[in-house]
Amino acid sequence: MSYFVRFRVTWGCKGFGPRIKTSQDAVLARVEDYLRSEGTYDADGWMDEFREAFVGRGADIKVVEEEWAIGLVTFVSSGFPGVLFRARGRGEETGDAWQFECRDGKLIRESSYDGERAGVARESAPLSDWPGPLELSRVVSQAGSRSFIAEIFGGQPGGAQLAALTIKRKGGRSPRALVYVGPLDQEAFERIRDLLDDRYRVQQFRSLETLLSARTATAENPEGY
Repeated sequence: MSYFVRFRVTWGCKGFGPRIKTSQDAVLARVEDYLRSEGTYDADGWMDEFREAFVGRGADIKVVEEEWAIGLVTFVSSGFPGVLFRARGRGEETGDAWQFECRDGKLIRESSYDGERAGVARESAPLSDWPGPLELSRVVSQAGSRSFIAEIFGGQPGGAQLAALTIKRKGGRSPRALVYVGPLDQEAFERIRDLLDDRYRVQQFRSLETLLSARTATAENPEGY
């Protein structure tokens, strides 16, 4: 049984957009170039779907992964200086949803069910501006899991990008809880997420504004934890 993702890319600026035939042709030529050179999708077999994704209302495409889509859209955007490309993907499974923006061949914004991934250039508030985290023991009940997570936190390189990590028990009424603020690489986040996946929702936030956009328990406001 195949797994499909609803994929759509919107783009344009004054005098350049998906309703202008010359713009369509130029963007789709870049898409086809990428498909033929990268090789994951057969350009002859899938070009109609990618055409709908870029100049139509979106298309259901087999197993579009976010990292692959980022490679495609950054390549396409590199050919059109100053034009903003916005991409969205939504899979068949709950939580498989992501979106990102590219300009001039660079990823400038990204978010997903997991929060905000590492490696995206963004301004970060100084560590002193972030709220304090709760003790991990107030959020995660399993001692073994806590020890594993604490070991990961303690092993983060100082040069890793600053992040906040939140944990929320699935099905519970309590809000997500901030349990860590500090350097955190993408691999470390994924290890923690995979460890707790059956019982908790784990998210990472690399901008203070996004973290504070929803109710979050902190050391200053523990929200019942």
